[in-house]
Amino acid sequence: MVGKRKREAVSLLKESSSNNKVSGKPINKKPSSKKVTDVSSEPDLLTSEEDDDDSLSEDEESDEEKVEDEEEGSNGHAQEDEIEEENKKAVKNKEVSAQDVQAAREAPELFKSSLFKLKIDEMLKTVKINDKTTKKMEKILFKLNSLIKSIAATEELSLDDAEEVIRKSSTKIAIPFSNPKPARDIKYSFQYLPPASVNVVGGFSLKTIIRQPEGNVIDMIVVMPKDLIQSKDYLNYRYLHKRAFYIAYLVKELQKISSQEKLPFIFSYKYLNDDPLKPVIRITSAHGKSDLHFGSSKFSIHILVALPQNAFDYKKLSPEKNAIRVQLPPSKEDLTMPATPLYNFSILTDATYTTYNEFLHRAVIDCESFKDACQLGRLWLFQRGFSSSAFAGGFGHFEWAMLTAILLNGTRSDTHTLLKGYSSYQLFKGVLQFLSSVDLQQNALSFSAQEGQTSKFSANELDVPLVTDRDYYTNIFANVSKSSYSMIRHEASVSCDLLLDNSKDRFDFIFLRKLFVSELRYDTYLTVELPIPDDDLSYTPFEKIKYPSYKRYFAEKLFRTLSDGYVGRAHNIHITYKETPYWGLERRRMHEVKNGDTVMVGLLLDDHECEKILTFGPVPDDSKHKEEAQAFAKFWGNKSEIRKFKDGTLRLVVEWKPNPHRFIVFSIAKYLVEEYFGSETASTLSFGNQALLDVLKVPNLPQANALRVSGTNFFQLKRESFAAATQHLSEMSLDINMLISRVSEASPSLRDSSIVAPSPFDIDGDDCVAWGIIEFETSQKWPETIRAVEETKTAFLLKLAEAVNSADIYSASVGTDQGLIMPNDKIRFLQLVTPDGFIFRFRIKTEVDEYLYTEFDKLTNATSYLAKYNRLYSGVIVHTRSILTLSRRFPFYSSAVRLLKTWFNSHLLTSQISEELIELLALKPFLDSAPYVPPSSPSSAFCRTLEFIANWNWRDEPLILDIKRIADRDLEKQEEVFNRASAVEGVQMDNSKYLQLLESFNVLRKSDPSLSHATMFVGTQDDDTGIRWSQNFTPSTTNIVSTSRMTALARAALNLLTNPRFTEEVKVAQIFKPSLSDYDIVLHVRDPQFGQNRNTNGTSNDARADESKPQKKKKTGGYRNLQLLTSFPSGDELIYKISRPIELFYKDLVEKYKDSIIFFHGSLDCSSAPSLIAGIWQQGINEPKPFKVNLGYSTIPVTAVSDGGSERSGGKTKNGKGSSSNLVVLNKQAIMEEMEQLGGELIEEIQLKM
Repeated sequence: MVGKRKREAVSLLKESSSNNKVSGKPINKKPSSKKVTDVSSEPDLLTSEEDDDDSLSEDEESDEEKVEDEEEGSNGHAQEDEIEEENKKAVKNKEVSAQDVQAAREAPELFKSSLFKLKIDEMLKTVKINDKTTKKMEKILFKLNSLIKSIAATEELSLDDAEEVIRKSSTKIAIPFSNPKPARDIKYSFQYLPPASVNVVGGFSLKTIIRQPEGNVIDMIVVMPKDLIQSKDYLNYRYLHKRAFYIAYLVKELQKISSQEKLPFIFSYKYLNDDPLKPVIRITSAHGKSDLHFGSSKFSIHILVALPQNAFDYKKLSPEKNAIRVQLPPSKEDLTMPATPLYNFSILTDATYTTYNEFLHRAVIDCESFKDACQLGRLWLFQRGFSSSAFAGGFGHFEWAMLTAILLNGTRSDTHTLLKGYSSYQLFKGVLQFLSSVDLQQNALSFSAQEGQTSKFSANELDVPLVTDRDYYTNIFANVSKSSYSMIRHEASVSCDLLLDNSKDRFDFIFLRKLFVSELRYDTYLTVELPIPDDDLSYTPFEKIKYPSYKRYFAEKLFRTLSDGYVGRAHNIHITYKETPYWGLERRRMHEVKNGDTVMVGLLLDDHECEKILTFGPVPDDSKHKEEAQAFAKFWGNKSEIRKFKDGTLRLVVEWKPNPHRFIVFSIAKYLVEEYFGSETASTLSFGNQALLDVLKVPNLPQANALRVSGTNFFQLKRESFAAATQHLSEMSLDINMLISRVSEASPSLRDSSIVAPSPFDIDGDDCVAWGIIEFETSQKWPETIRAVEETKTAFLLKLAEAVNSADIYSASVGTDQGLIMPNDKIRFLQLVTPDGFIFRFRIKTEVDEYLYTEFDKLTNATSYLAKYNRLYSGVIVHTRSILTLSRRFPFYSSAVRLLKTWFNSHLLTSQISEELIELLALKPFLDSAPYVPPSSPSSAFCRTLEFIANWNWRDEPLILDIKRIADRDLEKQEEVFNRASAVEGVQMDNSKYLQLLESFNVLRKSDPSLSHATMFVGTQDDDTGIRWSQNFTPSTTNIVSTSRMTALARAALNLLTNPRFTEEVKVAQIFKPSLSDYDIVLHVRDPQFGQNRNTNGTSNDARADESKPQKKKKTGGYRNLQLLTSFPSGDELIYKISRPIELFYKDLVEKYKDSIIFFHGSLDCSSAPSLIAGIWQQGINEPKPFKVNLGYSTIPVTAVSDGGSERSGGKTKNGKGSSSNLVVLNKQAIMEEMEQLGGELIEEIQLKM
């Protein structure tokens, strides 16, 4: 019913006239004093009752007139009470309809769009904890409350007596003293007194808790009586030790009572928010059906011990104060004690539970949308891996809710104030914008939890994120490290940009997609093992009081070190580590670090800076930067040097050796960790997705050692050769009286996207012969038929070849391609062999070609010839220009697309999916990068492309890419509006162009619902049809089969890549290994002119081997030894090698068996990938059929098939008709023998699945 009303409201909104637009101002709503009988049925009502009355008056009048008209049209014999009843029903319907209209009108302003609002409503219903579970947990909490209050007091106890009291428990229980334990000669005592109060705080109390896979936590605070606290207890762990005893005695008694009453509670200790100073009692339950069993609910209860009001002078615990006195030797008594912000925060949080809970409850009362906004924030944080615990960033639901409440109270500048009439969406967006735009490391925010107080900004002198309570001096962002804060701001900026996207629906990316998978989230990452704290000599007493957690100390030190080393190279350095698990009551504490525990460093890199060979420092002799120069030299040690540049300037620099299979940031990390953490720690460094970089193929030449991961030096070399060749052709065209106006690149190796980086005299690469398109100056003398035009082109090519050969610089010849556009057509090309070791082929394009093919399509009632022409000429020219431009804009695109092509090729998909289409798919993470920023590494781009392919519903969703958007750095130079908060791409596409491409997709699906012409729609500004590179010119199911296999393989590869159980080497070896089990026939082919076949990633790997057997690891990324190649082979050998005999054999197989087999083949690297040709039988071809001539494939009578080899039993077809005497079946054996004869010495073996 609710969904129906929402749909009606949306439809009414669309029908509303233009004079009913909603004001851009937020609606200031006040809590209604009326009791709402069914809140769940009214989620759309966002206005106050007064506003509703005003807005409904005109509608009510019109509806009453309608009712009167209906009454006048009646027969006049109805009773008065019946008429009155009908009027009541009509009024009720009028109110519902008008309210829905009002809500629908508000939705675009308050919720971005009506659809967005409906999605938020539905999502919040889905994640809401059901009422039955809530009531059950409330009953359990009530029971715990009564148990706690029933515990009797103890007398004052010394440390020994306190330990003895706890030791007398029926089960072994330890007092969870944090380090350092209290000394035996302490002067203060321990005691348990009944708590001053017991309350539930946090999300459960606020009703902002949501369903989460790992379960939820309910926080219950137990406030210690003030009599137990002395004014100096905040010093030197005294309060924390008293708190530990209070917890131990409390859990001892609770466990005792639970045992006596046979309650299903299970008790353990846990660090609150991973703070080793703050153990709490964790209560879970076994599974069961009683009212007190809650194991199936995935809830756990934390009992937190809190301080009473005004227990200490809180000013003495502000972040810059020291509250731990360290005994110093006489020689160091003049040292200043460091501040202890984390220790102070641990104490202050115990004093603010009640105050902040009341503060948040006031926000709930004052702002109707506050709870929903907090739930949206909680979900947003969860999907990005953030929580209040230090290991997960220190920014969770509590920090989000507090920040929202603070901004609702207003700031003195009113710049970042949230209005209490905002919708949940507006509140959510406002908090994101605040996080994105305000740097709390530069501008501290102070607030007061007291009613009527506003917050204010001031200069931040501590260089950490500060949101400080003016009354309690608590920095509620104390657990937010600089590393995490930077990442939170980054994620907020991206989400803000996604919310501004008016073309595409980004709801899933904002709320529903998990975004903390390392392989997808970061450009690259590294892990390092944590040393055992006692073995780390740098963890001095001073460091221990500053960082009670060793994990946090190590992470902060690592962050500072890498931040100094990665200046300019990395935008974000995000450090995470594992949470300390809960432990049994018999142990005092849980060790933070175990052998093998690691810290992970995720990097978001600057794509234009991260691979630079030099790290620049200041000018060494400049007096203004003398201290900076000394600091730089000290930091880098012997690695730094003074270098003189061509302009005569001297600079301190650090030089790094490039490597085509290793990031420079890895080399920097290796050096810095070894320098500042020791060689033993450095030996544990491992780099994420390193093995993927090894797959990239580069020539085995000395020059390749100077390549970087993003390097395109060899591609540039070939383009320079192409430019020289085209310049020579232009000069030669003067001799034939037909001037060349332009020669365009039209080949992958000329747009930085061939699998193998080109090198001189190499004829083994996937694009060793590159294509170009010649265009002459405009002429009116071209013939008027296609054949005549082609013959004229041939004459020009022959004359041009003659002129080139006469110059005796290049070697030129003319060749012929058949059947490229029309059956039996002959399209000639000019082949040019350059003296610097490259081969180019050129076709001619004229201004009349497109017109002639258009007319020919009309005459023959066909649509394919013009499309084929555009693929071969105009389309590939435009495509090459766009890809080359984008390759320069995104330095890592070239490596990324080569990696993706290698994957497609290794799984034999490149014969079915064109190179151009793969190149467009590889652009997805760069041009439509949501929910990330564009990748700055080939590995992350590859993984994100696989993720897109794995989740892409290509049947119902188009891929639309904005390939013409001006680059950011060019846009900033112009006087254009540039309001993006992050570098996310794909959110600013022209809406009219997007809608045009979307309409093209809808038209395509309506005209071809069976997808027989095209499966994938990839629309760009260059291709309005969206199917230029995916179109099947003859209706066929082949595309559906190949595209479905692409999706399935991408899902399997993504699952493997993100599985932490496997090593990087195993992952890469498996995802680039072809899976042959799904094929019906596999041909192992070998060109006798080449040596032993290798697989596509350069590994010597026999694809016929049993896939279940582990393959011997060999170095990937290899390439045949091309050193010292200075010439091409002789004429016949050259012709043979560039003719690709295996490729020709594959094409013959496709043509001969097109009615019976769908073939797959890796066609991009003739030296390795074409070692396999695999096929599957066409659907239904294995069924017995009545004999008839011209079936299209070899058959054999059913009666001739022996029982042992028969695949069918009985003598009838699938529909039960026909007898065995006239039925035939596919003759697989004969087909296999035909293939052997056709392939000859190319075939090594054929595997046939019978």
